[in-house]
Amino acid sequence: MPGLLLTSPRNRTIAALAGLSLYVAIYSFVWPSAPLLSARDSQEYIDYAARLLYGSFSEPHYRLPGYPLLLALLGGSDVIASRSLFFFQLITHVVGIGLLASVLKRLGVRRPLRALFAGLMLLPPFVDSAAFILTESFTGFLLAGFFYCLVRWLLDRAPKDAWIAGCFAAAVFLVRPVYLLLAAFLVGILYLTRGRRPSLHAAIGLATPSILACAVIIGINYAAFGYGGLTPKTGFMLFTRTLTFLERIPDSEADVREVLIRSRDRSLTVRGSSHTGTQFLWEGGMAELVATTGKSRTALSRDMLRLNVKLIAGEPLQYAAVVARSVSDLWFPSATRLSFFGNPYLQLGWAILHLILVALYFFALAGAAARMFVLTARGTEVLPVASPSLHLSSGAVEALLHATIWYTCLVSAAVEVGEPRYMRPVLPLAAATVALFLVRWQDLRQRRRFQVSESGEQHTPLLERSTA
Repeated sequence: MPGLLLTSPRNRTIAALAGLSLYVAIYSFVWPSAPLLSARDSQEYIDYAARLLYGSFSEPHYRLPGYPLLLALLGGSDVIASRSLFFFQLITHVVGIGLLASVLKRLGVRRPLRALFAGLMLLPPFVDSAAFILTESFTGFLLAGFFYCLVRWLLDRAPKDAWIAGCFAAAVFLVRPVYLLLAAFLVGILYLTRGRRPSLHAAIGLATPSILACAVIIGINYAAFGYGGLTPKTGFMLFTRTLTFLERIPDSEADVREVLIRSRDRSLTVRGSSHTGTQFLWEGGMAELVATTGKSRTALSRDMLRLNVKLIAGEPLQYAAVVARSVSDLWFPSATRLSFFGNPYLQLGWAILHLILVALYFFALAGAAARMFVLTARGTEVLPVASPSLHLSSGAVEALLHATIWYTCLVSAAVEVGEPRYMRPVLPLAAATVALFLVRWQDLRQRRRFQVSESGEQHTPLLERSTA
């Protein structure tokens, strides 16, 4: 009877709106103080938004304008006092999950598994980023929109879908600079999985919006400040990767070296710090560096970028070790106190749930890698690529999902601190690959049962065979 009631489009729309209202109402009740600040990052976004509305800029801002523009539109000069940002991020999160569920439906994933996927992604540990003035929640929505349009292009070959996907990729880049090369990277994956012609057709629509957005930002920075780059933060962020071998800075930069080492060592022991030293520049080191050199932060960024490149070139193994540790850190649970409401037992439960999802994801990754390796090296199938339940394009979609997840992981670990929250936008993508993997696994088991029944084999227990 409930299924019959939902066959009408009007009834389905009413049910969806009722579910959305209940979802927003529940999280509004349990998180009455949202949106919340999160250390220094939130304040920088708010500062940028205020400058966009009322202020002026004397130098390029560390952040790109995507998220500050959203804050300016939704919260004005006092986004903390406004609940509109929180409601917006709650709604875009559930819309993003709906878009990914729609992708799974088009690829052939059955309804119970899609429902499990959606229900899991709407639990507090995967929603709590919507309660903070941070980019993770909105980035997740943009990535979901990007994949929704990209899969539509793969299945329907409508050029407009590739262009819309490219616009989503440009928006993701404007919110999180690490996604600058995402579109170009995925075009390369398409070339490997789909051949030359489809990838060339996609390249123009996928990459052009990001190229234009990048060119506009660089042009504005150069015209206004004489800075030919996206953000001066890059040169400073690399110190989070090189802080363990600052002593390798040459004597020609002795003044800078002493300031950096002194600031790093102080950050390791100061009360209330992370005791990792990764934030030493923002815990007093930057002010000392500006005072010592007499240069602006923009000019210092160029010098520090060159210095960090020399450090990495001189100590590539130490740099690789730091990146490897950050990659492992990124996969740890990132749920905040909002998720477990201050209850340590709930926190343990959320952590176990997260680690189970991560373990299943690595099984899915291993299966995808095995299929690709066997097909490339031997031209034969061990784990079948074609699944009776899934669309023929599901293999290419899986490759793109895995590529986006590892792009996020590796680039985040290579240029900045490997905080688990940086993986929050791609956790729904990881869950989607798990859903596809489970369908393939179920089809493989059914195929083996069918082969056994066709051959008429009867299995004898191992003990009986040994005694015989």
